[in-house]
Amino acid sequence: MFKFRRSEPVNVVVIREADEVQAILRQALETADPSARVGLGAAICAVAGSAELSDGDLRRRWVRRALGDAGVEPGCDLSDAVRELRRVAPALSAAAAYQLVKETAG
Repeated sequence: MFKFRRSEPVNVVVIREADEVQAILRQALETADPSARVGLGAAICAVAGSAELSDGDLRRRWVRRALGDAGVEPGCDLSDAVRELRRVAPALSAAAAYQLVKETAG
């Protein structure tokens, strides 16, 4: 499989825009008709939940989603998972993809 002699940090930037998205949703909620209010309220709660996650949790969620869309289980076949992750995000190095998959697989 893959062998790396030193473990370097994964250089994946997590962009957090939850505060801005929440502000936009709250503004929309103020002027929304009653039929849209329930959906907007649920969206605000969902955004608030993701705002509380750590960068590592967000990375793992992204990896699970990317691999899940391709039908690849992160813990089952490491080489397929790394290959698929690099297909989804071509800028990832093999080492970064490997670390992300290992981190996600647990």
